[in-house]
Amino acid sequence: MIILFLMNIIINIEPIYENARFPYNLANLLHFKTKENKIKKLIFFNEDKKDPFLIKESERRLRSLGIFKYAEIKSSRDSDTIYINLKDLFTLSLFTSFEGGGGKTKMTFGIEEHNLFGNVIDAGIFYVKGYERDYLSFLYIEPSFLNSIFDLYFSSNFTKNYKFIDFYLKRPYYTFLKNFPYLNYQKIDKIKYIYENGEKKDSTKFLYEKIETGFLKNFKEKEWNSLGIEFEGIRDNYKKFFSFNAVYLFGKENYLKEKYLRKFGDIEDIFTGWKVKFDIKTDFKKKGFETNFNTGIKIFKIIMSFSGSYENYYYKNFNLSFITFYPLIERITIANYILYSKPFENIYIGGTNGLRGYKANFFETREYILNQFEIRIFGPEILKIFAPGIVIFYDFSKFKERKKIFYDFGIGFRGEFTRNYNLPILRFDIAFKDSRARAVYSFGEGQSF
Repeated sequence: MIILFLMNIIINIEPIYENARFPYNLANLLHFKTKENKIKKLIFFNEDKKDPFLIKESERRLRSLGIFKYAEIKSSRDSDTIYINLKDLFTLSLFTSFEGGGGKTKMTFGIEEHNLFGNVIDAGIFYVKGYERDYLSFLYIEPSFLNSIFDLYFSSNFTKNYKFIDFYLKRPYYTFLKNFPYLNYQKIDKIKYIYENGEKKDSTKFLYEKIETGFLKNFKEKEWNSLGIEFEGIRDNYKKFFSFNAVYLFGKENYLKEKYLRKFGDIEDIFTGWKVKFDIKTDFKKKGFETNFNTGIKIFKIIMSFSGSYENYYYKNFNLSFITFYPLIERITIANYILYSKPFENIYIGGTNGLRGYKANFFETREYILNQFEIRIFGPEILKIFAPGIVIFYDFSKFKERKKIFYDFGIGFRGEFTRNYNLPILRFDIAFKDSRARAVYSFGEGQSF
């Protein structure tokens, strides 16, 4: 006689607001509640497969979607019942974004729904007045595409003299899934502008097109020990090339639940494991390799993340980054970001991407070190809608082409819409390159790092 015990899965999805009065009830009315059958397609366990590790990873995946105020999965001690507790966020955006820095501005107008009809689909259309050009943009993201094992991502921008496409279809990278097929296509075709001290001086045509497809198989249960094969083809302004790649990925993933590092009191999953990936590349004439790694650790209260990448094939580039968070008390965190970069072609730094006290695109370089230091002060939630914050910052950078170390300092203001999709943080910084300099303003969405 065989007795089969099946566990019971109860999914509880709470509305955006518990308050039934206006205007909170209007937000609930306009929102499509997340569908339970889609949640069951996203989790990694079912009624006859209960594993604490799979439950933990399922919770992390649900939280990573950004459409829930909180996502937690709990099991009952005295029964075979699993409770999935979720709280929806308002996910429809009549999108208006205004950001900039160093004298440059960028405005975006559009509409985006991050949980289309409750199916966990992100779709949007936008008009962007960018730093260099105006263009239309489309976006479509669907995890577990058509209830399959694949996640789908598609983004496209286009206007005269500018086309951008990014598409991928892949299985999400969770160690226990074993087999990982993937396909990625990217294309950038545009006029690239050349700057001198932040002023536009010339232009040139830029083309980059890439297709990549492969298969990765993991041989361990809850760690990475994976082998794979991959085909990669690339075309740019000067040449076309392809490579057959042998891929090896190994490591161990761990995540901490933390608060008040980047967000205003909501759980952040911080990577504290380690992971290394090697690609051996060849076109049967030329050989090369690419590697990248990521590691994280917590020592007492200090959280550190160290990552890097190196490629030596048809392109050569090298990057190292080191991020540190030190929570002094519950709502005050010291954060520091160090980046060493040697890209495969010249890039521009200033205003919008590094030294906040200088004009956008002020520094042209092929090798540099950047450091950003911030004291982040997180305020409380006000009226269940908004939370304010303050940042005191100091940046400095050294460029290979210049002997001097450049720096700036200033104060920033942060704000978070606490019941909206992905809890977007608004950023406004006032920076000075010295005590007598005029202020340079930068603003946008998200923390600086």
